[in-house]
Amino acid sequence: MESHIIAPLGHVAIGEINALAVVAWIEELRDTGLSETTIRLILSHLSGIFEFAVEEEIISKNPCRARPVREIKPKGQKRASHLVPISGDASNAIRTHLPGRYKATVDVGRGLGLRQGEIFGFSPDDIDWETKMIHIQRQIAHDRGRMVFAPPKNGDAHDIRDRWIPAADEILFRLVAHMEQFPPTNVSLPWTTRHGKPQTVLLMFTTEGHQPICKTNFNRLWKATLEAAGVIGAINDEQSEHGRPREKCRDKMMHALRHLYASERLADGMSVITLAQRLGHTDPVYTLRNYCHKVSDDHEEERRWIDRTLRGSTAPRTAPGVG
Repeated sequence: MESHIIAPLGHVAIGEINALAVVAWIEELRDTGLSETTIRLILSHLSGIFEFAVEEEIISKNPCRARPVREIKPKGQKRASHLVPISGDASNAIRTHLPGRYKATVDVGRGLGLRQGEIFGFSPDDIDWETKMIHIQRQIAHDRGRMVFAPPKNGDAHDIRDRWIPAADEILFRLVAHMEQFPPTNVSLPWTTRHGKPQTVLLMFTTEGHQPICKTNFNRLWKATLEAAGVIGAINDEQSEHGRPREKCRDKMMHALRHLYASERLADGMSVITLAQRLGHTDPVYTLRNYCHKVSDDHEEERRWIDRTLRGSTAPRTAPGVG
């Protein structure tokens, strides 16, 4: 929460933060591209700070409870989407249409469940080839328009919130193939803030100019790729500096691969507690509420999955009318 609460509000005395200041702060968070779910979580942390201050009689009331804030604060999600925003077939199509140096980002998103910033900050040095485990210990974030290395989401200097994820052989094969074609590049960025101590990391994914990937530029490329893959369509043929206007696709941006990873792992039988650990969530309930989608409406596949689950039991292998 350091970059979202302390950086923008830490210099202001707590008694001087009123409802209008909170409203402006929420709008600034929205301008950064954060999801409504994430903003709601950050707001709850800020409100908790104010509640403590009220209990200690430092301030008289919590500005987060004021009517102007209630009117514009993000609403809670009642349930997850019916189907995954991007299916497995769609992710394959996206991979096909992405430039070669970015194709393996789809594999890392779908196969490891990484956030976009974690994909951009991923290093071959994070791979333990002997145990086939991936150490997620950094992301590329932004501090006032400057790219920086930072701990994974919700991490800080005292607890970086790192995690380990097992990698399937196919993921490792694809990463090796990627590195052979696009050798990793050493990149130096400040740590945590734009004035932080520079760190040099060997990055798996960089631009053609061997620079760290800027999410704004990549997101434009992603939208164009969604159209090329047939996932979204263009509204009309009017051209702008960012291409043709396209259908709304917020739920189909790169983060959708993380949802696909979660839904496929649940469909494979992974426990929600294990999945929450893989995703870096502290609350499995949050994982279920926000990342549980139906992978497909293919009933035959569902039957095959149940067959695989029960095969080997001592139950009879015949049934009336079943070949």
